[in-house]
Amino acid sequence: MNQQQIDRTSPETWPYVMSLRDFMAATKTGKNKALELVQSGELPAKKVRGTWIITKDALLKWLEA
Repeated sequence: MNQQQIDRTSPETWPYVMSLRDFMAATKTGKNKALELVQSGELPAKKVRGTWIITKDALLKWLEA
């Protein structure tokens, strides 16, 4: 993913696909908690070539739950 700043107050500007680092910036979540969420399956994500990928749709559903 690119290293752009994520505006956590404007989900409509979030990229459709986020890295774990993007997720952490958007939600102010620490690395350990973010890894726990994706590894447990609580936050739907896929690992692609060693990088956790989270879709914007999955993140928004998770935030609403």
